[in-house]
Amino acid sequence: MNVDLYIRNKRRMEVVLETAKLEAKFEIYGNGWENLITNNHSIKVNPAINFRNAYEKIRGSKLVLNVLPNFVYGGHERIFTTMLNGAVSLTDNNLFLQSEFKDGEDLLLYSFPSYPYDRIQSFLDDKVTLQKIAENGRKKVIEKHTWLARAEKIIETVIYHKHFMA
Repeated sequence: MNVDLYIRNKRRMEVVLETAKLEAKFEIYGNGWENLITNNHSIKVNPAINFRNAYEKIRGSKLVLNVLPNFVYGGHERIFTTMLNGAVSLTDNNLFLQSEFKDGEDLLLYSFPSYPYDRIQSFLDDKVTLQKIAENGRKKVIEKHTWLARAEKIIETVIYHKHFMA
């Protein structure tokens, strides 16, 4: 458990510092960052906020960075929340995200440890395309990736398997 947490935190730190090299201002919300990032003028460190306030911050953002836990196949609430609230999700890649979304059309993917500065900067510079990605992502999440959609899929699966148990 401690090894996994260490790896996740180290990777998160590296990705944040790489993102800060882009020509943009970034804000971080959470505990402990003020001790790690002290003199980077493109990053503003803020204390942790609750989920409701996070929604408001996401709604006012163009791009939200996500660093997945060590999921080989799966998503994270933060990715879907970002997309539902009209921002573009910039997240590391995995098989699930590749199968459900199109990179550069619904969200932006990166593969750790490589980080595509030029590509991400080009999207930040092209506000029309960035807005289109946000709109496409929102539509896909509404179609298939809400809590209601997940609950319906679970019920469908239970009903399907119930027939085999009878």
